[in-house]
Amino acid sequence: MVSDSIKTGYLTRAASQQDGRRTVLHLSPAGTELMARLRRHQRDAYDCITADWNERDRLEFARLMLKYVDSLDRLAERAKQ
Repeated sequence: MVSDSIKTGYLTRAASQQDGRRTVLHLSPAGTELMARLRRHQRDAYDCITADWNERDRLEFARLMLKYVDSLDRLAERAKQ
Protein backbone atom coordinates (compact mmCIF):
# COMPACT_ATOMS: atom_id res chain seq x y z
CA MET A 1 0.00 0.00 0.00
CA VAL A 2 2.87 2.37 0.76
CA SER A 3 4.49 1.72 -2.61
CA ASP A 4 1.18 2.32 -4.36
CA SER A 5 0.66 5.56 -2.44
CA ILE A 6 4.14 6.73 -3.42
CA LYS A 7 3.57 5.76 -7.07
CA THR A 8 0.28 7.66 -7.17
CA GLY A 9 1.95 10.70 -5.63
CA TYR A 10 0.15 10.77 -2.27
CA LEU A 11 3.25 10.01 -0.17
CA THR A 12 6.92 10.86 -0.33
CA ARG A 13 9.73 8.89 1.26
CA ALA A 14 12.67 10.54 3.06
CA ALA A 15 15.54 9.59 5.34
CA SER A 16 14.87 10.05 9.04
CA GLN A 17 16.72 12.99 10.53
CA GLN A 18 17.00 11.12 13.85
CA ASP A 19 18.16 7.77 12.50
CA GLY A 20 19.68 7.49 9.03
CA ARG A 21 18.79 3.79 8.86
CA ARG A 22 15.10 4.62 8.90
CA THR A 23 12.79 5.96 6.27
CA VAL A 24 9.92 8.30 7.05
CA LEU A 25 6.83 8.97 5.00
CA HIS A 26 5.25 12.37 4.41
CA LEU A 27 2.02 13.37 2.76
CA SER A 28 2.70 15.07 -0.55
CA PRO A 29 0.63 18.09 -1.58
CA ALA A 30 -1.61 15.65 -3.51
CA GLY A 31 -1.90 13.47 -0.39
CA THR A 32 -2.79 16.47 1.73
CA GLU A 33 -5.51 17.45 -0.75
CA LEU A 34 -6.85 13.88 -0.82
CA MET A 35 -7.06 13.85 2.99
CA ALA A 36 -8.88 17.20 2.94
CA ARG A 37 -11.37 15.89 0.35
CA LEU A 38 -11.98 12.75 2.43
CA ARG A 39 -12.55 14.81 5.57
CA ARG A 40 -14.99 17.07 3.70
CA HIS A 41 -16.81 13.98 2.38
CA GLN A 42 -17.08 12.51 5.89
CA ARG A 43 -18.36 15.80 7.28
CA ASP A 44 -20.87 16.19 4.45
CA ALA A 45 -22.10 12.60 5.00
CA TYR A 46 -22.48 13.23 8.74
CA ASP A 47 -24.38 16.47 8.07
CA CYS A 48 -26.67 14.75 5.56
CA ILE A 49 -27.38 11.70 7.71
CA THR A 50 -28.04 13.69 10.87
CA ALA A 51 -29.77 16.69 9.26
CA ASP A 52 -33.11 16.01 10.94
CA TRP A 53 -31.62 15.01 14.32
CA ASN A 54 -31.73 17.37 17.26
CA GLU A 55 -28.46 18.89 18.47
CA ARG A 56 -28.27 16.65 21.57
CA ASP A 57 -28.55 13.48 19.47
CA ARG A 58 -25.96 14.73 16.97
CA LEU A 59 -23.48 15.50 19.75
CA GLU A 60 -24.12 12.16 21.47
CA PHE A 61 -23.63 10.26 18.21
CA ALA A 62 -20.40 12.15 17.52
CA ARG A 63 -19.19 11.41 21.07
CA LEU A 64 -19.94 7.72 20.69
CA MET A 65 -18.24 7.55 17.29
CA LEU A 66 -15.10 9.10 18.78
CA LYS A 67 -15.25 6.61 21.64
CA TYR A 68 -15.60 3.78 19.11
CA VAL A 69 -12.62 4.97 17.08
CA ASP A 70 -10.50 5.39 20.22
CA SER A 71 -11.34 1.80 21.19
CA LEU A 72 -10.09 0.38 17.88
CA ASP A 73 -6.60 0.17 19.39
CA ARG A 74 -7.83 -2.75 21.49
CA LEU A 75 -8.83 -4.61 18.35
CA ALA A 76 -5.38 -4.07 16.85
CA GLU A 77 -3.73 -5.31 20.04
CA ARG A 78 -5.95 -8.37 20.09
CA ALA A 79 -5.03 -9.17 16.49
CA LYS A 80 -1.33 -9.15 17.43
CA GLN A 81 -1.87 -11.92 20.00
